Amino acid sequence: PTPLRGAEKLVLKFPHEVLASFIRSFSVLNELAERTETQVFEEYLVSQWAEIKLGPLPIGNDAIAIMRLVVQAQSIEKQVALIDAFAEITPEDKRVLSFEMARTGCVDQFYSRAQMLKVGGPAMLIYYSPAFLRNLAPARARYALRLLAEVYRRARVLWPLRASDAGKSVTVRIDQIKGLQLDAIQAAYTDGHYWLLSKRNELEAVVERHPLEYMDELKDKGVKVTVLKFWRANKELDVLPGVDRPIVFTSQEVSARSTCSSFTSAPSMRTARGGASNSKMELRTRFFLSTPDSNPGSQRDSPVQRGKYFDERPRRSLSSTSEVSPPPRRHDSYSHAHSHSNPHSQPQSQSRNDSRRLTDSRRDDTKDLELPKLPLGSSCGPDKSTAV
Repeated sequence: PTPLRGAEKLVLKFPHEVLASFIRSFSVLNELAERTETQVFEEYLVSQWAEIKLGPLPIGNDAIAIMRLVVQAQSIEKQVALIDAFAEITPEDKRVLSFEMARTGCVDQFYSRAQMLKVGGPAMLIYYSPAFLRNLAPARARYALRLLAEVYRRARVLWPLRASDAGKSVTVRIDQIKGLQLDAIQAAYTDGHYWLLSKRNELEAVVERHPLEYMDELKDKGVKVTVLKFWRANKELDVLPGVDRPIVFTSQEVSARSTCSSFTSAPSMRTARGGASNSKMELRTRFFLSTPDSNPGSQRDSPVQRGKYFDERPRRSLSSTSEVSPPPRRHDSYSHAHSHSNPHSQPQSQSRNDSRRLTDSRRDDTKDLELPKLPLGSSCGPDKSTAV
């Protein structure tokens, strides 16, 4: 870009809120003569919060992260959405954002509102984080925070926390996802690709989309990478990208899930979905149409015990997650017995017998069918992902 293009962008495309904030920050720089960088920045965050009038100042270890996110959002609608979203994300994601965003990258400098940090570094700057958050907020502010937490989490895999690195900082670039919507980000996994965090050097890492087999090439070149598990952004809903209904599991996966709370082998999971879709996952597989009750005592009446299944194909869509049985074969006596408009309907006992025979015939139909053996999650227990 030329200086002329830069001047045009500044005048025509630069948001007024950003420009005003930029100009107001000039006076803050004068305080660096008497105070540390961390003290000056924290005071700036406090002044911005008070100016926006978002209520009482946040307290505790979350305070710095919340105030930094508010400054990045820039507009009031998105700022409020991010504050509400922060309260809704999982405790683990909240912990990651709170601790990583409160690291100063300066030796012996700490925020007064985040005193419970373990000393260490390097501190991480997520480049284009403000643009990324503004792109997804306010509608999907919660997912934006969960994705951002995942970037911090995987970056810490590449740069383990060390006390000797407390005065260092690194840059993580997220250029490729800053302008994408959530569906587009997560669709990579259904297309046989992964989002990888690649360590370019000791000071920089980049988020990139690559085919899964490309990891071997990076490994051969000595490049350290780690997989970004962006599909976990909506794991509490048990859904995959573009799927608006719960994932369902085979009997083996159900058994594993009951003993492994971190069951998240999302890319290999299959979903009971229908209608038009750009997903390339194989859908010609039989599935249980609802997950078992989370209470082990209620397994007796679960769909798994009753053996309900369905052969789902792309041309057919399901409008609900209710149990669906295979369509009954033609049974004239059954239809006749349940036709209320027929004056010659059979007695009630005969109708009940016909109903039992129909149920038995359905069970006979399922004897020669085998459920698919899908791969289970690669690990149980806490996430132990490491760099490749």
